[in-house]
Amino acid sequence: MKNKLKLVSLVLCFSVGHSSAELLFTIDTFTPNELTISIPVGPNTLDATGDTPGSKDLFLIDAASYNTDWILSDIHSFSGSGQIGIRTMDPVSASMFNNNIAGGDIVRATFDGTFSDGDTVASAVTATWSGASIFDPSKVDSLLLTWGTTDLGSAFPWGEPQGVTATPTAVPEPSGLMLGLIWMGFAFKRRRR
Repeated sequence: MKNKLKLVSLVLCFSVGHSSAELLFTIDTFTPNELTISIPVGPNTLDATGDTPGSKDLFLIDAASYNTDWILSDIHSFSGSGQIGIRTMDPVSASMFNNNIAGGDIVRATFDGTFSDGDTVASAVTATWSGASIFDPSKVDSLLLTWGTTDLGSAFPWGEPQGVTATPTAVPEPSGLMLGLIWMGFAFKRRRR
């Protein structure tokens, strides 16, 4: 599955006109309660096609358009680790934006200093945003990883686009009520025998 997602991300990146040097990522988990991505060590390189953004931030946005439907709440927990160039992830500064007026729904991973064009992944990056019913995975088909905020609010996509990955088909997590109904169904079925 991960190889298919990487292939899809590579095809999608070329289809929107990005160069070959970019950060390819996978979506490991995408449920109503969690989004986890990873960026492996290897040929993953930050690429600035224009001026290098003076930024230490990587953002995930809907790859298709300005979208305010896939993040339902910005109350979340974050865990993450990894290193790009000499910059290490700063889990304390990660954030989410629900219905941001300039950029729509956005998740952000922050590092401890400004990146440079050509920085490579030195230590595998993993980032997880989690909380109770904070995402609606059915409202987004693919996510774009972008570096910096150049043209935020005036162009789409904004920043320096790095990679696109299709979202996996989300399977809804069973609620307590649903589990109770299933249990009652089994109990009634057993009593009838």
